[in-house]
Amino acid sequence: MARVLITGITGFMGKYLTKMLLEKNHQVYGNIFDRDESPPDANESLHLRFCDVRIKDQVTELINESKPDFIYHLAAQSLPMKSWKNPKETMDTNFSGTVNLFDSILEQKLEPKILVACSSAEYGFTAITKNNALNEEDPLEPVHPYGLSKVCQDLISKQYFLNYGMKVIRARIFNTIGPGKKDDFVGDVSMQISKILKNNQDPIIHVGNLETERDISDVRDQIKALTSLLENGVPGEVYNVCSGRAVKIKELLDKMIIISGRDIKINKDPKKIRKIDEPLILGDPSKIRKECSWNEEITIEKSLTDSINFWNQE
Repeated sequence: MARVLITGITGFMGKYLTKMLLEKNHQVYGNIFDRDESPPDANESLHLRFCDVRIKDQVTELINESKPDFIYHLAAQSLPMKSWKNPKETMDTNFSGTVNLFDSILEQKLEPKILVACSSAEYGFTAITKNNALNEEDPLEPVHPYGLSKVCQDLISKQYFLNYGMKVIRARIFNTIGPGKKDDFVGDVSMQISKILKNNQDPIIHVGNLETERDISDVRDQIKALTSLLENGVPGEVYNVCSGRAVKIKELLDKMIIISGRDIKINKDPKKIRKIDEPLILGDPSKIRKECSWNEEITIEKSLTDSINFWNQE
């Protein structure tokens, strides 16, 4: 039985990861940032405390209490549009929060294995200039403050490995979908379809840019990738967590309307369009598949169906 710390435990991915680890009988520790957040279901093996990763003393207390064997560092400000409104908060959370975590570990003289959740947003426009799937050696050219903050997090993680021998593994996670996801295209459309099916919204879906293409995986597959990386990945290395296929957002929308079984019209909302948006994000998963024997199991159709059903049941 291992002691596992999850920062950002109340986030979308954190809740799925918590459930999986508790089923494996691990002692799981995590931080709650906002008292209004909905924590994972109560469990005698789940230990939660309030902690803002931007505040060093609070992070130190969390590390001292949990004394983890493994850490999943998921805590982040992860919304590109929000990062334009408050870039300092984004950088403080994603970069300074990571430094606070690492320094607290060093001060406590602990040697946990650490998975840092980085992002495909680090690549930015590189996918277009390369015109091929991105691998881990490609240049990082972020196009918004969120992507930049993740580049900083990624590179500082490597520095702590090089300078202190910290057992850090970096996961560049591509687009995530699945039941319960909010604040992204699939989550937003799923919620709108649910309202339409309940007759709480006219049969019109409001959308932004439909021409971008994204490499998309289900959260339930992605957390299996993260656990496999922490068990089998090489410290100091970085791995793409992706499907290796690009899907146009318009195609996702068409699939979701078919799943709904309703005649739905589309309205393009300028407020939902980013000032700068990567036309294509496509990753090469060869490295994680080779070194960790990870492969996706959940189809996009199932993930979309489960996403709509989730909000129908709320």
